[in-house]
Amino acid sequence: HMIIQTLYQQGIKHKVNFFDEHHLLDVLFTDDGQACGVVTMDIATGELHTLHAKAVMIATGGYGRVWSVTSNAHAGTGDGVAIPWRKGVPAMDMEFYQFHPTGLYKLGVLLSEAARGEGGILRNSEGEAFCARYAPTLKDLAPRDMVSRFIYEEVRQGRGIDGKDYVHMDLTHLPPEVIDEKLPDVTDFARTYLRVEPKTELVPIQPTAH
Repeated sequence: HMIIQTLYQQGIKHKVNFFDEHHLLDVLFTDDGQACGVVTMDIATGELHTLHAKAVMIATGGYGRVWSVTSNAHAGTGDGVAIPWRKGVPAMDMEFYQFHPTGLYKLGVLLSEAARGEGGILRNSEGEAFCARYAPTLKDLAPRDMVSRFIYEEVRQGRGIDGKDYVHMDLTHLPPEVIDEKLPDVTDFARTYLRVEPKTELVPIQPTAH
């Protein structure tokens, strides 16, 4: 946020024209393949605008909405990547998207990794603390990309909860005062969004595009 704010302030300082809340629809090209502008839509009015330019640089947001569960905003649909790609601009490494291992089931709301840092344990449908099988030393404290793969593999092998695509986060063995002091957001999110009490119940979680 500080980077964005600084860039915005510098833009104002140098009298840059901003078209806020405009949705990119297309990139314009000359006959010889040179980008020469864009077409946008004013989200508030639906009015279309053609903006001509000597050069076009696209600094776009994420594309988490291509996955069924993501913490990204609803606007993160990948248009900034898809539009130039349809014009022949190559896209690289699209599959290397970060997944947070402990998002609340189906919601895209993330539970902090502090939950595992304080001793939270991931369990499959058999109640097994399965991370120890994949990473005997790090166990549940393995990096998020590894833990996400562990969960995916458990689900793929049929050990998701009730045969579905999630596992459980177990905090029930932690002292209640530790949960209250160290994990207030975790408990608030679980209670608010899933009506689950982490002190006494297992929390349904799944890897979430982040």
